[in-house]
Amino acid sequence: MIFILYGIFTAMTAGVERALIAEIAPGRLKGTMLGLHSTIAGIALLPASVICGFLWESFGSAVPFIIGASMSAVAAILLILFFTHQIDKICSFAGENKLRIEFTT
Repeated sequence: MIFILYGIFTAMTAGVERALIAEIAPGRLKGTMLGLHSTIAGIALLPASVICGFLWESFGSAVPFIIGASMSAVAAILLILFFTHQIDKICSFAGENKLRIEFTT
């Protein structure tokens, strides 16, 4: 069951990541930026898996998920606090605001 859920998650996120990169990369660098994204993601997966395995074996199966969820929450908060202007810029496609994300402070 977990593999089915992971497959659904990957199907929903991988294409969106690549589409965003293709949208914001300069025309002549689209391939380079997509390759760089894949390289960085691939390099980050090895230490992430090793750390997750260590936490799982040392502290139990719930700890990696709790730490992952906590880190995701911190990342979301930091994005909202420091990159709000970039979110608006990214959501503006070809001069049209097809999607608008507004945060009030």
